[in-house]
Amino acid sequence: GYPAPIDQVVADLDPATLAGVVAPGGWAPDKLRRDPAVLALLRDVHKRGGLVATICHGPWMLISAGLVRGVRMTSSRG
Repeated sequence: GYPAPIDQVVADLDPATLAGVVAPGGWAPDKLRRDPAVLALLRDVHKRGGLVATICHGPWMLISAGLVRGVRMTSSRG
């Protein structure tokens, strides 16, 4: 419920300028994982060797981006 002003949209980000991405928790990942620009950003950062981290429900995004097959991860039972 706190305002969070943005200064850039995902589609305008240059993955080459990012050291990493943290996929958020909560229910936002359910919407974000359906956005092709978000999935492309995650794939690009991962491909470049950048940090791709996640918490809570964030793994949904990494799964949708195809980044977790064969990777051992921790998660909650849910």
